[in-house]
Amino acid sequence: MSIYPKNISNGENVIIHLRFSNKSKIIQKIRYVLSVIDPDENQVFLKEDNLVLGVEKEEFVKQLYYSLEIDGNFKPGKYIVQFYLVCKGHIIESVTKDNDFFFVEKLEYYYSNEKTVITNISNEKIKFKLHEGLNIEELTINGKEKIELEGKYDYIEYANNKIDLIEEK
Repeated sequence: MSIYPKNISNGENVIIHLRFSNKSKIIQKIRYVLSVIDPDENQVFLKEDNLVLGVEKEEFVKQLYYSLEIDGNFKPGKYIVQFYLVCKGHIIESVTKDNDFFFVEKLEYYYSNEKTVITNISNEKIKFKLHEGLNIEELTINGKEKIELEGKYDYIEYANNKIDLIEEK
Protein backbone atom coordinates (compact mmCIF):
# COMPACT_ATOMS: atom_id res chain seq x y z
CA MET A 1 0.00 0.00 0.00
CA SER A 2 1.06 3.55 -0.57
CA ILE A 3 -0.47 6.77 0.72
CA TYR A 4 0.00 10.16 -0.90
CA PRO A 5 0.43 12.78 0.29
CA LYS A 6 1.50 11.94 3.83
CA ASN A 7 0.85 15.50 5.07
CA ILE A 8 -2.36 17.27 4.06
CA SER A 9 -4.78 19.96 5.17
CA ASN A 10 -8.51 20.60 4.85
CA GLY A 11 -9.73 20.83 1.27
CA GLU A 12 -7.21 18.31 -0.08
CA ASN A 13 -7.50 14.62 -0.95
CA VAL A 14 -5.37 11.74 0.29
CA ILE A 15 -4.93 8.84 -2.14
CA ILE A 16 -4.64 5.28 -0.84
CA HIS A 17 -3.15 2.89 -3.39
CA LEU A 18 -3.59 -0.85 -3.01
CA ARG A 19 -1.58 -3.32 -5.10
CA PHE A 20 -2.61 -6.97 -5.27
CA SER A 21 -0.51 -9.59 -7.00
CA ASN A 22 -0.98 -13.26 -7.77
CA LYS A 23 2.18 -15.16 -8.72
CA SER A 24 0.49 -18.55 -8.67
CA LYS A 25 -1.07 -20.22 -11.70
CA ILE A 26 -4.44 -20.55 -9.93
CA ILE A 27 -7.13 -17.85 -9.89
CA GLN A 28 -7.46 -16.50 -6.35
CA LYS A 29 -10.62 -15.11 -4.78
CA ILE A 30 -9.84 -12.76 -1.92
CA ARG A 31 -11.70 -10.50 0.48
CA TYR A 32 -10.05 -7.29 1.60
CA VAL A 33 -10.75 -4.76 4.34
CA LEU A 34 -9.46 -1.19 4.27
CA SER A 35 -10.17 1.23 7.11
CA VAL A 36 -8.95 4.62 8.30
CA ILE A 37 -8.73 5.39 12.02
CA ASP A 38 -8.64 8.99 13.28
CA PRO A 39 -6.45 10.37 16.12
CA ASP A 40 -9.22 9.53 18.64
CA GLU A 41 -9.26 5.89 17.40
CA ASN A 42 -12.62 6.25 15.62
CA GLN A 43 -13.12 4.62 12.24
CA VAL A 44 -13.77 7.32 9.63
CA PHE A 45 -13.63 5.16 6.49
CA LEU A 46 -14.36 1.49 5.79
CA LYS A 47 -14.22 -0.44 2.53
CA GLU A 48 -14.77 -4.20 2.41
CA ASP A 49 -14.92 -6.00 -0.90
CA ASN A 50 -14.20 -9.22 -2.77
CA LEU A 51 -11.73 -9.43 -5.60
CA VAL A 52 -10.71 -12.10 -8.08
CA LEU A 53 -7.02 -12.20 -8.98
CA GLY A 54 -6.47 -13.81 -12.34
CA VAL A 55 -3.37 -15.50 -13.71
CA GLU A 56 -0.80 -14.45 -16.26
CA LYS A 57 2.51 -15.79 -17.50
CA GLU A 58 4.60 -14.42 -14.60
CA GLU A 59 2.37 -12.39 -12.28
CA PHE A 60 -1.16 -10.97 -12.25
CA VAL A 61 -1.38 -7.46 -10.78
CA LYS A 62 -4.50 -5.53 -9.80
CA GLN A 63 -4.30 -1.96 -8.49
CA LEU A 64 -7.01 0.02 -6.73
CA TYR A 65 -7.07 3.66 -5.67
CA TYR A 66 -9.24 5.26 -2.98
CA SER A 67 -9.47 9.01 -2.58
CA LEU A 68 -10.52 10.57 0.73
CA GLU A 69 -11.52 14.21 0.68
CA ILE A 70 -10.24 15.88 3.82
CA ASP A 71 -12.95 18.25 4.98
CA GLY A 72 -13.77 20.00 8.25
CA ASN A 73 -14.90 16.68 9.80
CA PHE A 74 -11.31 15.40 9.84
CA LYS A 75 -9.57 16.29 13.09
CA PRO A 76 -5.95 17.41 12.93
CA GLY A 77 -3.48 14.63 13.76
CA LYS A 78 -2.25 11.20 12.72
CA TYR A 79 -4.57 8.84 10.83
CA ILE A 80 -3.78 5.12 10.73
CA VAL A 81 -4.72 3.21 7.58
CA GLN A 82 -5.40 -0.46 8.31
CA PHE A 83 -5.52 -3.09 5.60
CA TYR A 84 -5.68 -6.85 5.40
CA LEU A 85 -6.91 -9.47 2.99
CA VAL A 86 -8.24 -12.98 3.43
CA CYS A 87 -7.09 -15.63 0.95
CA LYS A 88 -7.70 -19.36 1.36
CA GLY A 89 -8.75 -18.75 4.97
CA HIS A 90 -5.52 -16.92 5.85
CA ILE A 91 -5.36 -13.30 6.99
CA ILE A 92 -2.57 -11.39 5.26
CA GLU A 93 -1.67 -7.94 6.61
CA SER A 94 -0.19 -5.10 4.63
CA VAL A 95 3.56 -5.48 4.19
CA THR A 96 3.85 -1.71 4.63
CA LYS A 97 1.72 -1.54 7.81
CA ASP A 98 4.41 0.35 9.78
CA ASN A 99 4.17 3.21 7.25
CA ASP A 100 0.42 3.14 6.59
CA PHE A 101 -0.58 6.53 8.00
CA PHE A 102 -1.02 10.17 7.07
CA PHE A 103 -1.25 13.45 8.94
CA VAL A 104 -3.98 16.07 8.75
CA GLU A 105 -2.25 19.33 9.58
CA LYS A 106 -3.88 22.49 10.83
CA LEU A 107 -2.09 25.68 11.72
CA GLU A 108 -3.65 28.97 12.73
CA TYR A 109 -1.61 32.09 11.98
CA TYR A 110 -1.85 35.85 11.97
CA TYR A 111 0.17 39.04 12.32
CA SER A 112 -0.37 41.37 15.28
CA ASN A 113 1.70 43.86 17.31
CA GLU A 114 4.75 43.42 15.05
CA LYS A 115 4.76 39.64 15.59
CA THR A 116 3.74 36.68 13.48
CA VAL A 117 1.84 34.20 15.67
CA ILE A 118 1.53 30.53 14.68
CA THR A 119 -0.47 27.90 16.59
CA ASN A 120 -0.41 24.16 15.90
CA ILE A 121 -3.90 22.71 16.47
CA SER A 122 -2.64 19.12 16.06
CA ASN A 123 -0.89 16.91 18.62
CA GLU A 124 1.80 16.17 16.01
CA LYS A 125 4.89 18.16 14.99
CA ILE A 126 4.47 20.15 11.79
CA LYS A 127 7.21 21.41 9.51
CA PHE A 128 6.41 24.65 7.73
CA LYS A 129 7.98 27.47 5.76
CA LEU A 130 7.55 31.20 6.20
CA HIS A 131 7.98 33.48 3.19
CA GLU A 132 9.06 37.09 3.55
CA GLY A 133 9.68 38.56 0.12
CA LEU A 134 12.20 36.22 -1.50
CA ASN A 135 13.44 34.88 1.84
CA ILE A 136 12.16 31.50 3.04
CA GLU A 137 12.59 30.28 6.61
CA GLU A 138 11.96 26.61 7.50
CA LEU A 139 10.67 25.84 10.99
CA THR A 140 9.08 23.07 13.04
CA ILE A 141 6.33 23.54 15.59
CA ASN A 142 5.49 20.94 18.23
CA GLY A 143 1.97 19.66 18.80
CA LYS A 144 -0.38 22.08 20.56
CA GLU A 145 2.39 24.69 20.56
CA LYS A 146 2.07 28.42 19.94
CA ILE A 147 5.05 30.45 18.75
CA GLU A 148 5.52 34.18 18.27
CA LEU A 149 8.11 35.46 15.81
CA GLU A 150 9.34 39.02 15.53
CA GLY A 151 8.35 40.74 12.30
CA LYS A 152 5.88 40.28 9.49
CA TYR A 153 5.92 37.28 7.18
CA ASP A 154 3.90 37.33 3.97
CA TYR A 155 2.99 33.66 3.47
CA ILE A 156 3.05 30.32 5.27
CA GLU A 157 3.55 26.96 3.53
CA TYR A 158 2.77 23.57 5.06
CA ALA A 159 0.98 20.23 4.53
CA ASN A 160 0.88 19.33 0.83
CA ASN A 161 2.48 22.61 -0.29
CA LYS A 162 -0.48 24.64 0.96
CA ILE A 163 0.48 28.30 0.73
CA ASP A 164 -1.63 30.86 2.52
CA LEU A 165 -1.46 34.58 3.19
CA ILE A 166 -0.68 35.61 6.76
CA GLU A 167 -3.18 38.35 7.51
CA GLU A 168 -3.20 41.03 10.16
CA LYS A 169 -5.48 40.41 13.15
